[in-house]
Amino acid sequence: MSPSDGARFNVKDGDTVTVDVNGKRRTRWYDVQVRVHPDFRLEMHVDTDDANAVGIGNGCKVTVVKE
Repeated sequence: MSPSDGARFNVKDGDTVTVDVNGKRRTRWYDVQVRVHPDFRLEMHVDTDDANAVGIGNGCKVTVVKE
């Protein structure tokens, strides 16, 4: 994410968050590492097998939970 997104979510580079996914199979991913850099955008990259397992694809929205 960009530095402004990092400020909005109150996270810095290297922090971990929990991500709620509302795909075909609702799930929660723990210890997702955040990357913050001026060249980055608010986007999450998910392994194809993991995305298929929960029924999500490109453009799906998730919820970041900072615990």
